[in-house]
Amino acid sequence: MVSFGEVRVTHTQSVLSSAEIPHPLTARLGESVRLAGYGLYRDRGILGKQALSPGATVRPGERLFLDLYWQADGPVEENYVVFTHLVGTAWNPATDNPVWAQDDHEPLRGGCPTSLWLPGRLLRDRYELVLPPDTPAGEYVLEVGMYRWDTGERLSVSGDGADPDARRIVLGAVRVKP
Repeated sequence: MVSFGEVRVTHTQSVLSSAEIPHPLTARLGESVRLAGYGLYRDRGILGKQALSPGATVRPGERLFLDLYWQADGPVEENYVVFTHLVGTAWNPATDNPVWAQDDHEPLRGGCPTSLWLPGRLLRDRYELVLPPDTPAGEYVLEVGMYRWDTGERLSVSGDGADPDARRIVLGAVRVKP
């Protein structure tokens, strides 16, 4: 046997309550993942974050922060990547599609892969969407979901905001004004 030393745990992440979720949802992804809700915030620099409601108006160049609240109903067999997109009607030449802002990564920036989720435990997961300075005015859809990194296959969805054909959850609209 090899010993690698001792580890001292000084604190753990506090347990979240569903009462803390600004916009509760009942949405499912795949067999065991539940999206319990979200919070959307505008960056206000040294003043902190400003909470936004669906349909809020934002400006090109702004940063939006999206907190997703996840919960596993049972064991999650694989590790999935979360996608968060701000999708417009205008074509974005930089992405070669209508996505104008996105942040895709494993939950908690890789710090808590879905295969390690404890059933019933609520997790808050932060995403940052940066609107390019040339984002045209208009209405944009905020969408989220999960996919397998190796194949790109998205998990099926159901419940609040579900778009089963596109395998995405639509959280709402955001208006961009110059």
